Amino acid sequence: MKTTGKRPKTFRLNSKVRRWLQVEEPEDADDSCEDYFDRWLEQKENGKGVVEVGSILVDQSVLIARFDCVPERCAPARGRRRRSCCADVYVPLTVAEKRRLAGVRNELAAHLSRREPRLKCAEGRFYLDEEGETLCRPGGRCVFSLLDGRGRIRCHLHGFAKKHKLSQSDIQPYTCRIFPLLLISLEHGKILLTVLDKSNYKSWNTYSPQRFPCLADPSLPPLVQSMAKTLDWLFGKGFARELSRFRGRDEGVKRERGCGDGRS
Repeated sequence: MKTTGKRPKTFRLNSKVRRWLQVEEPEDADDSCEDYFDRWLEQKENGKGVVEVGSILVDQSVLIARFDCVPERCAPARGRRRRSCCADVYVPLTVAEKRRLAGVRNELAAHLSRREPRLKCAEGRFYLDEEGETLCRPGGRCVFSLLDGRGRIRCHLHGFAKKHKLSQSDIQPYTCRIFPLLLISLEHGKILLTVLDKSNYKSWNTYSPQRFPCLADPSLPPLVQSMAKTLDWLFGKGFARELSRFRGRDEGVKRERGCGDGRS
């Protein structure tokens, strides 16, 4: 396992996110997914492809990933192969996340009823599925997703939060807030930060990242840059910069060895 080799910095997972992460998952996962996840995680816990940034374990896939929100490319369409986090990712909610949404559900209902033709009756907990555990997906996409006049898929919660002067993190489910990042709680309080990629997507029973335009285009910016604010929100100010430094050192080594194009 690599370490940054510089002066130690104290990075800790946001306390609210840690509490969210500690909520037990429903015990209905597919056995094949669990087996795949266990094998993948064992490699990471043994230090394969992992760097240590402060006290946070970071999958090297995070350092090399390229990502940006490209809503014009991933809107749902008949017969499409492209996928979207707003249409194809199921979002289970914790009790705390349900409580946050319930606290503004009347305002949400009023906001969406004027903007969202899919919602004929926005009453009660209209945003939950029949079991009351997951965001519902009327028309095959998230209840909070929006198709704008240019055919781009966006999130109603962003506009709602801005209008009501709320923080994005006060209203948006954390699964959505950090996509495509993934957090895994390990023993002894350790946290592993990874990203949806070809080595682990089967663990979550989802589509290959090559099907998501926001992850599949090599011309997109490095994730550590495009998600810098989110990374700092998760682990503290300076965490994204620390990852960028580590990524830069890896790119320098590749150039010296003549491996890859060294693009950063």
